[in-house]
Amino acid sequence: MQEEVLKIISDVSKEYNVPPYVLERAYKSQFKLLRELIVKSREVKEYPIVYIRYIGKFIPRKYFIERSDEFRKAKNKRDNGGLEELSDT
Repeated sequence: MQEEVLKIISDVSKEYNVPPYVLERAYKSQFKLLRELIVKSREVKEYPIVYIRYIGKFIPRKYFIERSDEFRKAKNKRDNGGLEELSDT
């Protein structure tokens, strides 16, 4: 996790006397829920707008969701390709 997020979790846990792992799970669960909604919506081709408290609305763009696998493969190929070239020399 990012240092900033860990610091916020630490501060809130001290302020409210809540164990940090509880806050960390709550933080991660909202994104897990968002990911599950996107996976389900891909099957029916209906993309819901989701409001994440304190962050705002997540408005999925049909174009990006449908092409996300393609974008991910291109990024992995680019990242792995660069490493392979360095290892050959």
